[in-house]
Amino acid sequence: MRQLETIGAKVASTPSICTGARITFERQKVCQRKSRARLQDARARESLLKGRSIWRRSRERDLYKRERESRVPGDVIAAFS
Repeated sequence: MRQLETIGAKVASTPSICTGARITFERQKVCQRKSRARLQDARARESLLKGRSIWRRSRERDLYKRERESRVPGDVIAAFS
């Protein structure tokens, strides 16, 4: 009985012939994407983009502080901080 259950599960999980080709194609694309991500250029690009986002966020934070100081005097900000 247990053997029949596993056979039924295998049959149920096996894709049809038409979709099988698509599944292997999708797996192949994922594999290619991962291998491209491991390349040196991809890692350099990722670190460059990461650096840009950190720089942009810090610039936005500084801009917010300057705007806030221009609206409210610095001694008031220091009193509430």
